[in-house]
Amino acid sequence: MVSLVITLWKFIWNLQLPPKLKTFTWIVCHDKILTNVQRAKRNLTNENSCPLCHQAPETLAPLFRDCPAVQVIWNSFNIPSCVDNTSQLNWNGWLMAYLLCKVSFSYKLQWNSMFVFICWYNWKWRN
Repeated sequence: MVSLVITLWKFIWNLQLPPKLKTFTWIVCHDKILTNVQRAKRNLTNENSCPLCHQAPETLAPLFRDCPAVQVIWNSFNIPSCVDNTSQLNWNGWLMAYLLCKVSFSYKLQWNSMFVFICWYNWKWRN
């Protein structure tokens, strides 16, 4: 387990991203983002649903993948074929598939870096 954590940290730290996005990625990978479900557990809110669609409890999967408002954002990008058919994966499988996809997205930018930026943008947009 310790070697997996060290390997994940090294992988994240080697991404071509600013330090705050690397830290954000680490927090997401460890399920430490304060979603509405987490806020409700801590009595910080009475509402645990997604603030945009109100269709499901806001956990990481709806926050970054399943919410219809977020899907509009994802659909505006040309998703690489290496992750095109990953929507059926569970949250962790989907997250790792996107993080490990190193296909070139644009000039000197790999898809996994763009993925982290899109997730960070979604987080900032909602909070």
